[in-house]
Amino acid sequence: MPKKSENDASPTQNSRIIRVRDLPIYYDPKTDDIYRYVPRIDNDQQKRINNTNRFQTSINQTRQSIQQFWNNSKELRLKISRKLEKGQTYAKATVNYIRDDQTFYPKISVVTIAGLGGLLLGQKRSVLRKTFYSSVAVAVALSACYPKQSVNLLNQVHNRIQNNSQKNNQSVIIKHNDGIVHTIKNEHEPVISVGDELYMKLILHIDRYRLFLSLLLFTLIIQMASSDTKTCWPELIGKTADEAVQVIKDESGLSKVHVCGPGSRTTRDVDDERVRVYVDEDNKVTVQPTVG
Repeated sequence: MPKKSENDASPTQNSRIIRVRDLPIYYDPKTDDIYRYVPRIDNDQQKRINNTNRFQTSINQTRQSIQQFWNNSKELRLKISRKLEKGQTYAKATVNYIRDDQTFYPKISVVTIAGLGGLLLGQKRSVLRKTFYSSVAVAVALSACYPKQSVNLLNQVHNRIQNNSQKNNQSVIIKHNDGIVHTIKNEHEPVISVGDELYMKLILHIDRYRLFLSLLLFTLIIQMASSDTKTCWPELIGKTADEAVQVIKDESGLSKVHVCGPGSRTTRDVDDERVRVYVDEDNKVTVQPTVG
């Protein structure tokens, strides 16, 4: 019977094959996850944790619902933005048409509608308030239809009042129940010679303050009406010089519209009543025209 060699690798009863993954250095979830350390938590702490989890869950749900609604309403938002742009364009075109010097009947219609609106606003008021509301509405409509003329008129009235108020050494005689009071108005405070000082100061200054407040209110109304005057035209880029000049004159009412070609010399001074149109060699607008 032949002897077994020492290099014989046949298995015996006591032999066992060990694979690499059976070594203890590797993780075995079946045997290693038997025990787990769980820290002890008080009831108050557990309640706070539960409340925090609920709050986070509600925030996540709300955020997801808002995001889903925002994504689903994309087409609706596009439609609304397009309608708003169309309405804005139509409103600007209507205002420019009404402010045109050649349109007389539209201005009359706007002023009439404004006056009727003032009467309707003071329908349940007294006659004085009806007159006041309708007058204010008509003044606002006229300021909106004729912004430049209104500003010029207001400046003329303000300059005339200021020139009259700067005159010195004006004697004023005022009749009072207690007698005749002779006042001398100089560049400082008025000097009262006879009578009640406080009463006479009120009499002298009440008309001035009333006129000042009226002018201030009228100035604010005119500025609000003329604040939307167009000052730049980005849509004219790429248009011809003649088209740009005509559009600027129609929309702004300015007469100083200069065309600047390539290589032309221009000054750097600022003029609020001038518009420069820069064109290239093909007579196309290259920079948006701006007032100044």
